[in-house]
Amino acid sequence: TTNGDALPLQFRRQLDQLSCRRLGVVGVDQQDGVFRLHVGEAHEGRLFVVSVGALYTADMVPDDFPLVDGIRAAGPRFHNGGTCIAGPDGRWIVEPVRNDETIIYADLDLGEVARQRQNFDPTGHYARPDVLGLTVDRTRRS
Repeated sequence: TTNGDALPLQFRRQLDQLSCRRLGVVGVDQQDGVFRLHVGEAHEGRLFVVSVGALYTADMVPDDFPLVDGIRAAGPRFHNGGTCIAGPDGRWIVEPVRNDETIIYADLDLGEVARQRQNFDPTGHYARPDVLGLTVDRTRRS
């Protein structure tokens, strides 16, 4: 994660349109919850979320790794991938790819971020009376 200050202007503008995540080391049984978080982040922030997951098998873990016994006890497949892309509308552009070593490709329309943000306000501008007001004319009409 970067704050973007050291990046050229064209990349700083894209930081609010695209979020890159690594799936992290979670067990196969925990991945569905993580995937729901990615879709939620994409939908709530109205941005694209690209998440990269790797394939790990228990035999890839070195014998001197502190948690090797627990990993090997979990079964032969410790981490089954899960690379995916979620769109700013909260739908999958590429669903999580599991148990397959592959590269995913997708054309992302960054204009979709602006279109989705027109119908959602994640920063709460509707709750700011200095920005938005509502006036009701209660005079009777004939």
